[in-house]
Amino acid sequence: MLVQITPPAIEPVRLQDARLQVRLTTDDPVTEDALIKLYISAARRHAEAYTGRSFITQRWRLVLDGFPRCIELERGDVQRIDSITYRDMTGATQVVAWDEPTSSVQRSSDGTMVADISGGVARITPAFGCVWPVAVPEIGAVAVAYTAGYGGEEDVPEGIKSWILLRVARLHADREEIVDGQAPSSYLDGLLDPYSILRA
Repeated sequence: MLVQITPPAIEPVRLQDARLQVRLTTDDPVTEDALIKLYISAARRHAEAYTGRSFITQRWRLVLDGFPRCIELERGDVQRIDSITYRDMTGATQVVAWDEPTSSVQRSSDGTMVADISGGVARITPAFGCVWPVAVPEIGAVAVAYTAGYGGEEDVPEGIKSWILLRVARLHADREEIVDGQAPSSYLDGLLDPYSILRA
C-alpha cells in the first residue's frame, strides 16, 4: 500500500501563467483565481497518476507485508530513501537509517541494503553478501519512507507544465463533463507519454 506522507508544497504551474493561458488579464477580477487553483491542482494530480511520477518534491510511504526479493518504489523519480522500518519477531520496531545518495546509488547506514534510484522506479535489495532482516510475518510489517519528485517548479519538464496549462484552459472553458453532447477528448494525455513510467 502506497501512502503520501507529505504532499507537494507548491504546484508546478504558477497562477499567473494559468491566468494567461485561460486569457484572463490583469483587469479581470481575481474571483476566478480560487477556481483556477483548483484546476491546476486537479490537472497536476491527474498527470501524476497518468505518468506514475511525482512532480514537485513530496514524501511517500510504501507499506509491505514482508521483505520481497526486490522492493520497487513507485512515484519516482526517487530523490532518496529516508528510512525502512520493520517489526522483528519479538514485535519490536526496528529502524534502518540511510546514508545520503552517491550519484544514483544509496546505501543503508549499516551497509546491509542498497538502492538504485537512477530510474523512474527505484529498487532496493540486500547488499552483496547480505540478506533481508527477519520481519514478523504479519500484515504491514515493513514500511519504506522515501522522498520523490523532480524538485521545485523550475525542475519540472516543460512538456508537463504545458500539458497542465492546456488542461487548465480546457477545464476553464468547458465546465461540464459533457459539452455539446460529447465527453472531453483525451488526446492531450498523449503529450504526457514521454514522461510516463506506467507506459514506458
